[in-house]
Amino acid sequence: MARRSVAPMILIALMLMMGWGTLIDAVKETESENMIALETEDVVFSASDPGHVVFSQYITSDNCGYCYQYGSPAHNKLKTDYPDRYVYISYQSQSYGDTDTTRAGNTANYNWPWTASGAPDSYWGDRLDKRASGCGSNTCYDSMFSSGGGMSAATTSQYSMGAGVSASGSNLIITVTSQYVGSTTPPTNIYLYAALTEETCNSYPYSNGYKGHNCWKSWLTSGGTYKSQSSGSGSSFESVSLGGGNQVSFSWTVPASLVSGGVNNAMVVAALMTGSPSTGASNEHTLSAIDSSM
Repeated sequence: MARRSVAPMILIALMLMMGWGTLIDAVKETESENMIALETEDVVFSASDPGHVVFSQYITSDNCGYCYQYGSPAHNKLKTDYPDRYVYISYQSQSYGDTDTTRAGNTANYNWPWTASGAPDSYWGDRLDKRASGCGSNTCYDSMFSSGGGMSAATTSQYSMGAGVSASGSNLIITVTSQYVGSTTPPTNIYLYAALTEETCNSYPYSNGYKGHNCWKSWLTSGGTYKSQSSGSGSSFESVSLGGGNQVSFSWTVPASLVSGGVNNAMVVAALMTGSPSTGASNEHTLSAIDSSM
């Protein structure tokens, strides 16, 4: 009896299985479906320099597999590759089924226009129309970043910002400066979006133990006040007047205990916006942004 070799059949089956890897696209975990991301090889990033600072707000959750496998590493890689161009903050909830929590930053003083469930998600330039929802590769945010993320060099070049944080006993001393360096007249309705974050998210490790970056811990609000998940009295963001070209400086003294790791792990994220943060408006209203690593 003649024997039929099974080796060609096994080879074909393996090739078909490998082919499915190329079909993986941007994905997002929602409350109704708990997808498990497949591991893929890292690829070379395709992001290019947008020519100006770009600001984004990242929705993530402890139990989000796509977040810790793709979304968070993708944001961190952009920051690593473009440290003086990219500013982002992570709003990290416990579960992707409920993302608009106080732990993530949805406190009484903040207008939360972002999604209430599902992760990873991200909004660029503080705009609802500049949204990158889902992430299935480490290049998922490259095109949004490269295209400017809803911001432009014509606007950002008109503003100069600085941010710093230092230790003083059991407190952190935070300073944010702003200056209009343009040749016309700045808007009159400018507000300072400012937050204290953990550069490495020691407080909120993902389910697999991986730690993301720039996790929100407290808003830095008007009059030197602050508002965290469970402490502080802050109720509104600072209004900023930049007429006359003078540098404007704001400072805060907050407990170092807000950040796991203290001053060495503290990161300040700040942005100038027209309209009290966050409006989510579908127009360019984030004037510039900075973090304390820049």
